[in-house]
Amino acid sequence: EPFRGIWIQAGVGPQLYVVNSGSVTESTYTFAGLITGGWRGRFEAPALNVGIGAGCMYISTPHTKIISSLISNFQPTILFDLGWNF
Repeated sequence: EPFRGIWIQAGVGPQLYVVNSGSVTESTYTFAGLITGGWRGRFEAPALNVGIGAGCMYISTPHTKIISSLISNFQPTILFDLGWNF
């Protein structure tokens, strides 16, 4: 049986950030975190299941030396998945 009900997930770790400006490319690692929550259910077909969720992703401001960049630290996230159990 597939999991049914409310779920919450969270994660943190490094994220590779690459910025291009003309012929110049600069890359650095930055801190990222994600928290989401949602609901998982199933259709009438016993093996078909669906999940939907929403949350927020945080990305710390990258410290680039050549190319300056401005990003939004908090980004909304929407998740949707369709699965088939076998």
